[in-house]
Amino acid sequence: MKPGRRKRIFLILFAAGLITTTLLLFLVERLTLPLPPESLLQQSDVSLSNFRHTATENGKITWILTADRADYDRKGEAVGLINVLVTYITAEDIPISARARSGLLHMTSKDILLKGSVTVEHPEYTLLSEELHYKSENQQLISPVKTEVRGQGLQVKSDAASYDIPKNRIRFQGNVKGMVHDAPPSP
Repeated sequence: MKPGRRKRIFLILFAAGLITTTLLLFLVERLTLPLPPESLLQQSDVSLSNFRHTATENGKITWILTADRADYDRKGEAVGLINVLVTYITAEDIPISARARSGLLHMTSKDILLKGSVTVEHPEYTLLSEELHYKSENQQLISPVKTEVRGQGLQVKSDAASYDIPKNRIRFQGNVKGMVHDAPPSP
């Protein structure tokens, strides 16, 4: 084999490896990008840091939302959120907290979309998912993707789940698998 040919093969393999590495890094970064989408950030009318919004119904607080950053788009009446915490307050004044890397608040409907490492803390259990929708009209939390619920003496996995806040009822859908251990009754 000629020395010039070895150099060419080495350079070709080196360039291919460099391109492959660059593409992989780009794809990994792209997949972990939080909401809001870049298009919303570019067209947002107002950007705020340390954002806080309190929703009330008939003079009673229904939820409190805080975020490290909020980008408001007047045309779409949506707020893109980064590092989100939403605390839902039940009729019995029980706080249920949901955290996510990103989210989207629809100002007119008050519906909320949370994405990226979503964790919902209920006094009796923790719900883990990658996506969660809050439907303001009927006060429901809906996870349309794989969900895991962990609590004292409880572990349930499913393809989807929903939680009705007023009824304090959780429902699992699709491929439901769970384990229930001996646990003391909740207070």
